[in-house]
Amino acid sequence: MRAVRRVLPAHAASALRALAARRALRRDGGRDALPPGDGARHCTSQSETLPVLAIVGPGTVGLVACALCLLELLPLDAERDSLRRDSDAPRRGAVIVDYDAGNLRSVQRACREVGLDAAISADAEVVRSAERIIFPGVGAAGSAMRSLRAGGIDEALIGAYGAGTPILGICLGLQISLEHSEESGTDTLGLVPGMVRRFRLTDPALKIPHMGWNAVEVARPHPVLGDVEPGDEFYFVHAYFPQPRDPDDVLAQADYEGPFCCAIGRRNFVATQFHPEKSGRVGLALLKRFAAWDGHA
Repeated sequence: MRAVRRVLPAHAASALRALAARRALRRDGGRDALPPGDGARHCTSQSETLPVLAIVGPGTVGLVACALCLLELLPLDAERDSLRRDSDAPRRGAVIVDYDAGNLRSVQRACREVGLDAAISADAEVVRSAERIIFPGVGAAGSAMRSLRAGGIDEALIGAYGAGTPILGICLGLQISLEHSEESGTDTLGLVPGMVRRFRLTDPALKIPHMGWNAVEVARPHPVLGDVEPGDEFYFVHAYFPQPRDPDDVLAQADYEGPFCCAIGRRNFVATQFHPEKSGRVGLALLKRFAAWDGHA
């Protein structure tokens, strides 16, 4: 199978190099088809334009995927084995919030890799009564909040937070957990005081969205980030970043023409701007820690 470049900005190069490296390392070597996932939803729901590839090969007609979709590959066998060593059975269940904001199946598969039984639900009462909640998402803050409010999921999340339920926000789930986003001037959930700002870059070599692998530095210890070592890289795709009002809510930072907050935490809520489900071994380790977290920081 060969890949024909249709749109490939320079900022996608790191993601594609990582994809090529992971393919080369696969033990079984014969799988070159993309796994099933949320590819079409990634390509259509992102508020920012993402690079796309047309995949051409035997039995493939008009398959188009963005670089984020191409990282839907499952972890290597060695990674799965190391993360499953001390967990032969699923942990207590979780609910992945479905509010039409993408990447749910990839999050669910990653949860299964670490022994966390996670169901996808758009039912507000299921979310409200969940033992733990994963709140992922890609897309625009405005449309996400409209979807949450239409289904009553906004109030369910606020109620679960108030009840002490462990909650993990991912990417857009982090952004709309604050009070306000500069994206379309959107008022958001307000679980964490603060706002979300758009990158304003002066270096023409740096593109928006910030897309690819970037090192994450832990600023404040937290049980969910306990396995993150200096220099560990996670996968990002975003044009906006969180700015909590209280500096103590900043758990980790990354650098993109200067430091920016990439993980936040308050009480029983923790969230990452990066995608742990697409970050290989280090991302799975983070999900495994969330699966065991009791909600106390």
